Amino acid sequence: MDKKAIINIIKDNTDIVNFIKTNNIPNKAIESGLNNLLAFHLKTKYCKDCQGMATCKQTNTGYMPKLLYNGTQIELDTTPCEYHNLASKTKQKQDNLILIDCNFNNFNFDDIYFNENRKDILTKIKTCLASYEKGKPTKGIYIHGNYGCGKTYLLAYLAKTLASNNHKVIFAYYPSLARMFRSAISAGSLEDLIDTLKEVEVLVLDDFGGETLTNYIRDEVLGTILQARMTNNLLTFMSSNLDEELLVAHLKESNHSLDDLRASRIYERIRALMEFVKLSDNNYRR
Repeated sequence: MDKKAIINIIKDNTDIVNFIKTNNIPNKAIESGLNNLLAFHLKTKYCKDCQGMATCKQTNTGYMPKLLYNGTQIELDTTPCEYHNLASKTKQKQDNLILIDCNFNNFNFDDIYFNENRKDILTKIKTCLASYEKGKPTKGIYIHGNYGCGKTYLLAYLAKTLASNNHKVIFAYYPSLARMFRSAISAGSLEDLIDTLKEVEVLVLDDFGGETLTNYIRDEVLGTILQARMTNNLLTFMSSNLDEELLVAHLKESNHSLDDLRASRIYERIRALMEFVKLSDNNYRR
């Protein structure tokens, strides 16, 4: 393509014309930069009517052409497109949330079911989120209630919201996590797992009390995790079928023996970290 043809193409490209005017680029620089201007024109065509990353035609997927002027020369660079930025934000949000033996595939977080029974818990969740986003010291929530009333769903919504706001969250199904503790003891990786749960910004333990409790897991594992989180004011949540009275009884009965003192210590750490809230609602799993 000769010089005249390239110049005619450039004249019809609004983006190029505006770029030249905005930067007050002299003719000499325009002539020496014709190849870059033409390349910009051709590459920009690939972005027309693009439907997303999956249909991107650029050599570097998700990056669109960008013109630069350094005062003497016109340069061709690239910049992430809107689809790339959206994909990056989505991935970052996904990376912010680690799920342990659970998934949220069947949850519709765009439609949080509201009724009079959930008024108190939803208000507390809203208050908790608002307080945490403002950087204030914030207590977590221990949600207890009957089977199938929506405890997991509400904590999942809370975890997703925090992750979307760029907070690091671990959401763990506690009975499976307890089994992981026992396996980690054999594998020699228990300390790493404990440290992860001690240090993560937000920890959610779902269905606490549905596991078989042992002295070691209660005192050396769970106790250590809760103590560290309490000391460092790290946001922690739990759901359980056990109210406060039943929780204390569950913590006491370990390896078929009663241990009031150590159970009380765990209970007090839970109380220091979380506010107990009862959810009285229907069983939605029927």
